[in-house]
Amino acid sequence: MKVRPRAETFIFKENRVLANLTGDHVVFPGGGIDVNESPKDAAKRECREEAARRLINVTVAHAPTMQFWPKSYAKRKGAKWADGYEGGLTYWFTGSTSDAPLSEKHRDYEPGFAWHHSKAVIERLKKDAGGDWGDDVKVRIKVLETHLAAGQAISPTKKSIRTLFSLPYPTLQTAGSLRDA
Repeated sequence: MKVRPRAETFIFKENRVLANLTGDHVVFPGGGIDVNESPKDAAKRECREEAARRLINVTVAHAPTMQFWPKSYAKRKGAKWADGYEGGLTYWFTGSTSDAPLSEKHRDYEPGFAWHHSKAVIERLKKDAGGDWGDDVKVRIKVLETHLAAGQAISPTKKSIRTLFSLPYPTLQTAGSLRDA
């Protein structure tokens, strides 16, 4: 099976999370991992490109997960990045950033990214939990609920969180290196 490695990031400010709620689904900064790029570096790059934010204090939020895409997903219009892949391997991160976007915007910038209360985002995600992306949605909900339960942003300065989620992330040599995984 050919999978697309990707990184997704949850960025917290107190009880708020940076997300794009303008479409049919909740979107967090994230996307494909380039050849010879670490998942952590991809998370930083995607955050800069999509949300125009410089990501700092990056740490693992959850163990990587595999998703299997519906057959029609990679064939839809505008999804050239998904062409030829049957699923994705997602590396989940959390971090912090500035309140406002950077002045310089990348061509992939999505202006819909804004700060939303985590509880409201969880409620919106619960509507998607039974769909094609149910497993990934459950991870998103788990990370947001963990953040709320902690009462503060998950931070790499918290030894217990750092120890709990310290997983190795090798640099991917080729996007197809996970084939037959």
